[in-house]
Amino acid sequence: MAAKPFIHMHLAKTPMSISSPVRKGVFLGIGLAVVLAQQLFFAVDRKVLDDRYQLHASRGITVQSRFVYFLYYLGLFPVAIEKPKSALTYSGEGAKRELREGGKKLRTEWWCTPRFGDLGKTYLYLPGALLKGSPRNPSLRPANALAFTGALLLVYFMFWWVGSPGLGILTAILMGSNPFQVFEVYTHDSVFGWPILTAILIFALHLPFLTGRMLTPVYRRIIPLLAGALLATIRQIRTEPILILFAVVMTYLVPKRASGRERCVWVLTLFLSFASALFLWSRYFDHKIHQADLAVSSAGGEVYLGGRTRHHIFWHPIWCGLGDFDHQYGYQWDDIAAITFAMPVLRTRYGVDVPDLPVTPASLERWSLNEKNTYLRSPVLLPHYGEILREDVLDHIFRDPLWYGRILAHRALRILVDTTPVRIGFGRWGFGLPWAGILVPPFCVALAWRRSYAELSMILFFIPTSFTTLLVYSGRGTSYYSSWHIMGASVLLSWALREASQFAQRLRSGERH
Repeated sequence: MAAKPFIHMHLAKTPMSISSPVRKGVFLGIGLAVVLAQQLFFAVDRKVLDDRYQLHASRGITVQSRFVYFLYYLGLFPVAIEKPKSALTYSGEGAKRELREGGKKLRTEWWCTPRFGDLGKTYLYLPGALLKGSPRNPSLRPANALAFTGALLLVYFMFWWVGSPGLGILTAILMGSNPFQVFEVYTHDSVFGWPILTAILIFALHLPFLTGRMLTPVYRRIIPLLAGALLATIRQIRTEPILILFAVVMTYLVPKRASGRERCVWVLTLFLSFASALFLWSRYFDHKIHQADLAVSSAGGEVYLGGRTRHHIFWHPIWCGLGDFDHQYGYQWDDIAAITFAMPVLRTRYGVDVPDLPVTPASLERWSLNEKNTYLRSPVLLPHYGEILREDVLDHIFRDPLWYGRILAHRALRILVDTTPVRIGFGRWGFGLPWAGILVPPFCVALAWRRSYAELSMILFFIPTSFTTLLVYSGRGTSYYSSWHIMGASVLLSWALREASQFAQRLRSGERH
């Protein structure tokens, strides 16, 4: 006799399932309150957060805060002023005066920001500024905390909606206790928490697709449209989160109850929505840049006229990332190493006027677009730079596939072993669970054998959170993006609690007889 899918047993028999409307409302209220309280504990007492799980592969985006002042008061972006933040007058009239009198101190770039794209990052400073009523000492933490807490509340709500509040509260609490995630959200002024945040948010929206419950015709039409627009919007903040698109596409293609035509419509709607939203955001930021250029130019400021990229450059991190396990071709996780490799090719093949070797940060600082050194040139934005790195990477991969295969194998092992611990935490109080990423593959095999496809699909939905580690770079904490092992722990713990509850019921039933 075939094993009954666990999700059906769980939804039907668990003591935490829902029957009456009153009980249903009580479960909703209690669950949401618990999730909210957990995140408030972390937000209020940040000193208790575990700092051992951090992302050290990048320095963050603190330079972006230079553009918040004029964005907040005048809606101008990107505009900054070469003046100490403490010397600024924090008012609308003060901002107008700074724009009027700033002259040569006004700029549309600061260091190399925001020419590298992902322009939405600066807008994440606005929620904190609005809460304080001032952009003084701007921080990303309020926006990150609100978005992360909202995603956790939504994931519990959706589990409650499909009739499984028990699995929902476990998922929200375990995801909300992830030491890497809570540290990045509540302590670091960065956007490194957005890949996991996005995965949780998109997972919650697609839970009815994964479980086959509460999937109404209206919901089927709206969610692909909403998911595409959300992912395009989040891409304005950071690129890695959109890798969850792979999980969304698989979710749309797998359901047996849907016709092939309907599945194709879901996928097509998703990508049309994604592409349309990207186009609209691109037009919006083109308008903002043009508006900023006019304002700064009219005031006598320095307008940046160099190259730009809309989103994070691609081949540069791929080239550098091979340095995590390469020991024979000279790849390194170092910007200078990639630039040093590309410079001679740019000079000899394309006739580009580049600094002499050796390339150093000091030599790059002298390589400016103007005499005042207001804007430094960026080698990675030069024409053909990405093409040179791409040719080198692909050449080594095709000439030595075993070399690349070994790198991928080492990265895959790191994904399984070097994961964040699974724990339940409420501020200073918490405890770890005996669970690790290496245990998830055999557990997935067991779920497949039991035909528990809904739970299996929930775990697999989070696999794209490891794609950056597998395909780009696996060192300096990037493996902490993985969160599929936490979803696996939620499923296993929910199953264990259900079995324990049913065992206790059988014991009580035996005593009565």
